[in-house]
Formats: sequence, C-alpha cells, structure tokens
Amino acid sequence: MMKVTFTEIEAKLIKKWFDQETAGHFGDGDFTIGEEQSILDKIKIKSNNHTSHIECSFNLTELEILNIWSKRAFGLFEENKLKKKLSEALEKEKKEFDKSFKKKSS
Repeated sequence: MMKVTFTEIEAKLIKKWFDQETAGHFGDGDFTIGEEQSILDKIKIKSNNHTSHIECSFNLTELEILNIWSKRAFGLFEENKLKKKLSEALEKEKKEFDKSFKKKSS
C-alpha cells in the first residue's frame, strides 16, 4: 500500500475527474466498481475535520485507476502537480509489487 497525502483541492480534483470519467455512461456515477468506491471513500474530507490535508493508502489497482482518471485533467497547474504525484506513487508501488513478487517466486 502506498501512502499519498492530498490537499482538499486535490481531493476535489480527483472527484471531478471521476465525475468526468463516468458522465454519460455507467449510470452517470450511480454505479461504481469496488476500487472506484474505495478511492472515493478514502479521499473524503469530513466537514467537521479542520484539516486541509488527508493521508490515504492506495493499492496498485487504485493507483492505476487514479492515473486513468487523471487523463481527464484540463492542464491546470494544480492538476499537473497532482498528476505527477499520482504517477510517482504508481511507479513506487509497481516497484514494491515487483520486489514482493520476486521475493515470493524465489
């Protein structure tokens, strides 16, 4: 599991990407697969929580989904920064997965 810290703005951007990804099909966001719902649950910042950041742990599949959603970005500075953060987290998690897989194979 890879830990990633998001600002409130970044969490809102991810939700926007999800909305864009599911608009016009799959029930317009009424239907989500398990991993998608897990991501949406993890990035929620509770209104009674007075923090501007949230730390989430994502597995490899969730990070891959986040990177797919990030392709919906408009190219804003904040989105590019978030895309880079997610891409780096995905690459690190892939390396950890490969190391773990090789260790189990030997």
